[in-house]
Amino acid sequence: QVPMKAAAITNTTNHYTATVFNDADAGKFSTEYIPLSAGDNIIRVDFIGQDGKSETRTVTVNRK
Repeated sequence: QVPMKAAAITNTTNHYTATVFNDADAGKFSTEYIPLSAGDNIIRVDFIGQDGKSETRTVTVNRK
């Protein structure tokens, strides 16, 4: 597994790009705020490795 260099998070439903706090040394990241629209919100997380390659994951969050 290649160590993580950075991560980027976007709510693709409302096009909000979250501020991401990357800790490349620990291979972790965090964010403090992602606004959600009513209904399903598709959250896209892009992981960027030390080798420059990226991998994307999505999760759907429903706000009632």
